[in-house]
Amino acid sequence: MGAVHRALELHDKVSQQDAGFQWTWPAVADAVEAAAQSNWGKDTVLEPDGRRMGACSSTGCGCEKGPPPTLNIEPGDAKGSSPRPLDAGGSEKTPGGQTLSGGAVYEGQWRGEDKHGQGKLIFADGSMYEGQFESDRKHGTGKYTYSNGSTYEGQWKMEVQDGHGVEKLVDGSIFEGQFKNGDKCGKGKFTWNTGGSYEGDFDANDMHGEGRYQWSDGRSYTGQWRRNHMGPSGSMQWTDGRCYEGQFRDGKKHGEGKLSWPDGRSYTGQWDSGRQHGVGIAVTAKGLSRKSQWEHGNFVCWLEEPPEVTGETAKT
Repeated sequence: MGAVHRALELHDKVSQQDAGFQWTWPAVADAVEAAAQSNWGKDTVLEPDGRRMGACSSTGCGCEKGPPPTLNIEPGDAKGSSPRPLDAGGSEKTPGGQTLSGGAVYEGQWRGEDKHGQGKLIFADGSMYEGQFESDRKHGTGKYTYSNGSTYEGQWKMEVQDGHGVEKLVDGSIFEGQFKNGDKCGKGKFTWNTGGSYEGDFDANDMHGEGRYQWSDGRSYTGQWRRNHMGPSGSMQWTDGRCYEGQFRDGKKHGEGKLSWPDGRSYTGQWDSGRQHGVGIAVTAKGLSRKSQWEHGNFVCWLEEPPEVTGETAKT
């Protein structure tokens, strides 16, 4: 699980750097991918071309090496200094734009020395916010465009995303849902540019609560999530008809669970770190069952005599 922890450490580090804008989902996708691969084996590579889910295919893009760098959203206490005309409603307005401290240019409505009402604020690095201001802060509805082309459009509350919004990353990944104090929090859906998606509950930018994760190859997990890990309980389904229902820990089958095959076979019993471990009951395609002992995925012994085969069972 080292890869998982490293990815989430990166996620936490970026979150601490910029609580207002979180472009950390490539790192989160790495964590889920690493957990799934360690859990399900070689047949669970998330993307056919081998790229990590959430990575941009364009060379030289910052998202290939992790989240895009954080941006200085509001450089300094950008205030105007020259007289400004009034619009028809009595609010001061700068129709031609006014250069502020730090090189930013603001065009819009004012109230005294504060940006207030509708306006457009363009920063020296090319990033831009266009929307509503209140008391010199982004507040209401508006769109923020990063210098690399990524955007957030939706509701704001005193300078941070709060309410419903849509994030669009430059690599094509999209999040739409609820924000609170600048974080993804509540119901939402994140769709990666590779086709994978998660829809469900978020908390502090993490997949946390109830949700469904859909891989681009058709596999899916539906159930509970704890800080980007599958579990403590849920259901994993494969395109070939296999299904696991039961308990998880750190994204792996752990505890009690049942793995079923489409031909009727199944194993119901104890699991540890993604492998059969302990006592379980194996059922054949003919419906015959037998208790067995397992150790870290390896069969140890049968714990009961084989069932007697009679009647219709023997014929099949």
